[in-house]
Order: sequence, then structure tokens, then C-alpha cells
Amino acid sequence: MTHGISYLPHVDQIVVLKEGVISEYGTYDELMRNNGAFAEFLKDQLQERDSDSSGSESGNEGCKISESLDVIEEMGQSAKQFRK
Repeated sequence: MTHGISYLPHVDQIVVLKEGVISEYGTYDELMRNNGAFAEFLKDQLQERDSDSSGSESGNEGCKISESLDVIEEMGQSAKQFRK
């Protein structure tokens, strides 16, 4: 179990619990492709982090979200290279 999002691409399997029940499981890449609860959670976390760090800058929201999604993609690519 981890609360560190940066570790997730490096683990073998991720199990997602929603209200105490397994809602999905798989590798980081599988869960991101499925666009389920896991992918939504990561997007929400990154959006929240971006809004916390930027204050109320409204013009940059789309750009920051896009950058956050790029970070998620890079994390997945790093994990693939790490596993080889």
C-alpha cells in the first residue's frame, strides 16, 4: 500500500478499493487505459495539486491539466523502461 502516487507506475499490480470493495485491478498501464476509478483518481489528484499551487489563475487551468496528464504518461513510460 502507498500514498505516494509517484511509486504507482513501478509496482506489479494495483488494486483499487472503492467503498471497501475492489473496483478494479491491474498494472498501471492497464488501469490508465481503462479510464476507470484509478485514472480518474490520478487526474483529480493532479488537478487538485495544480489548483493548490496556482491559486486562482483561471487562464492556465487547461494547460496545467494537460501538463499533469503528460506527467502521468511519463510515469508510465518510465515504469515500462524500469521493468525491462
